[in-house]
Parts: sequence; structure tokens; C-alpha cells
Amino acid sequence: DHAWSACFYDTVQSIEWILEARHLDDTTVVFFDVLSVRQSGVDTFDHRAVTSMLDECDGLFCAWTCDKASMIRAKRLFQVQYAFVNGLVVDYACPSGALACTKHFAEGEMEFGQFDPAVAALLISVREDEIRSQVK
Repeated sequence: DHAWSACFYDTVQSIEWILEARHLDDTTVVFFDVLSVRQSGVDTFDHRAVTSMLDECDGLFCAWTCDKASMIRAKRLFQVQYAFVNGLVVDYACPSGALACTKHFAEGEMEFGQFDPAVAALLISVREDEIRSQVK
């Protein structure tokens, strides 16, 4: 999962941190939702399609930025919650590092690189009453 407000380069950097931290090679399949969504401007969200897709995955990683509006998207948090409840590996990443949320990285660490403390502070500050079904 990624932040729509992030520049593409930052998202790719986040993906690289996760792949390296998990010791995944270049043949690893990574589903990147931005390449599969309808670009028509129609905002649709099919819970069944998302849960079906996640059921086929080993894990979920979220590429976070210092953008609270992207952190409080209900669609995004639904995916994170579904992954946690269903025992998937959940990792968080930013352009400078990654955090292992449910399973240590290959060398036993929980942080790889340096996860941005400003992003972490924003994530911790999210309150349930702030969650929005749409970013306006």
C-alpha cells in the first residue's frame, strides 16, 4: 500500500527497503496497487476484491510519508487491519528505512535503515475519530 500524495521515487525507495530487509530477490512478485486501479477518477472500493487479493499474499507493507491525510484513509487502514487480523506479515516503510510490525526481519531486527521519526510520530498520533472514508 502506498500514499497517493507521495512522489513515485519515494514509494520505490520504500519498496527497496522492504525487499532488502526481507532478503527478497529480484524474482519476488510485488503487487503494487497503483498499477491495477482504474484511473477513470471513479472512487470505488470493493472489500471482497481487497480481501481476496490479501488472502493470496504472504504479507502487506505500507509505504508511509509525512502526510496525515493519507494515514487516515479508511480504505488504507482497512487493509492494514485485515492483514493484522489474518496473520499476514505487516511491514511499514518510508524512503529512509523500514519497520517490521509482526515478524522480525531476516537478521532479527525490527528496524532496517532508519524509519523516519516524523512519520512514526504521525502514525502514533492517528485517532479513530480522524479516520475518513475519502480524502478530500
